[in-house]
Amino acid sequence: MTTEPTTTIEQRVSKLEGAYEQANERFNDQTQAINALRTETRSEISSVRAEIAEFRAETRAEIAEVRTEIAELRSAMHRQTYLVIAVLGGLVTLLRFIG
Repeated sequence: MTTEPTTTIEQRVSKLEGAYEQANERFNDQTQAINALRTETRSEISSVRAEIAEFRAETRAEIAEVRTEIAELRSAMHRQTYLVIAVLGGLVTLLRFIG
């Protein structure tokens, strides 16, 4: 009298195939999730890069405006300096005639 195993080889193989199919489905799900994350991350990175580029452009424009204002102030200061020198020269000349 031999006792037969409770499960046959075909049943074991069938269980293993089922387990393999489940593992494969889970792997495919994980692969799809990773690919979706990659796509989302790339999109976010592109968005951040665009924002940085926009910020750089705005900053460069503001720096150019400040430089222009500084140049205008320098020019005004030079004109005022020449005016002060001319007035002082006139006063010195007037004081020489009076004194």
